[in-house]
Amino acid sequence: MKLEEKLMKLRKEHAWSQEEFADKLNVTRQTVSKWELGQTTPDTDNLTKIASIFGVSVNDLLDENANPIEEKPKANNSNGGSKKILILIVILIVVFLGIGVITINKLFNNKVKKQEEEKISIIEMFKQYSILDIFNSVFGKIQETEKGMIEFKNKFEKDSFNNKLKNMYYGTTLGFYMNDFVDEVIKSNEEHPNNLITVKYKELEVKSAAELRSLKKQLKSGVTNKYEIYYEYDEKGYINKAIIEDVESEENNENDLNNEKNIKDTINDVMKMQPKIMEQLNI
Repeated sequence: MKLEEKLMKLRKEHAWSQEEFADKLNVTRQTVSKWELGQTTPDTDNLTKIASIFGVSVNDLLDENANPIEEKPKANNSNGGSKKILILIVILIVVFLGIGVITINKLFNNKVKKQEEEKISIIEMFKQYSILDIFNSVFGKIQETEKGMIEFKNKFEKDSFNNKLKNMYYGTTLGFYMNDFVDEVIKSNEEHPNNLITVKYKELEVKSAAELRSLKKQLKSGVTNKYEIYYEYDEKGYINKAIIEDVESEENNENDLNNEKNIKDTINDVMKMQPKIMEQLNI
């Protein structure tokens, strides 16, 4: 048997493709193909690797009268090892199947037992209560569930409606954001005509889009301007009024009061010191 025939036979006995065999030798598939076609011959290093992989000698590969597959018991040992692995896999499969059958049987018995207990409880319930009582009980639970869902839906809608304003515009707010605040109120009134929001600023109380746009012109949009925003709610908990107060004016009024107080205190201090001054001047 020629070398190329031996290479092909040994490779196929191990169920390797040319590409897999080439990977074991760190060569290309094309190189293996040329060896098996007899176009080229493996060099000494590759022959040594091939002999080691297949468990044969280099002479067995090169000698056309030798048949390394039949003579070498190492391949048989490999087959024996494969058989042992196969037997072990079969044993493991049998064990897992046995465990699975036991588990399924246990679950099935528990389910049957549970069903029997449920049947008994249902029978006892029919003995103790009339059909009308049972119907009212079940229907009452359904009504409670529907009521809970409605309450949750209403709360979600209310929080969603209120939070659009409260999360962004609440408490002390810079004038820079006031135009956006008024626009948000206009948008809310357009989307929710049943929950209109009135905006109060000084003597004005407006809620139509035109009036709100007019009000927006009166609000200072500077970064240093400050406004205080707080809300009032209707009986359902929805915001129905936004009250705007001019923080800057309040601060100015407070400063004026402080200045007036300081002036009065100064006058009082001078009046108290006047007798002493007069005495020192001998008047």
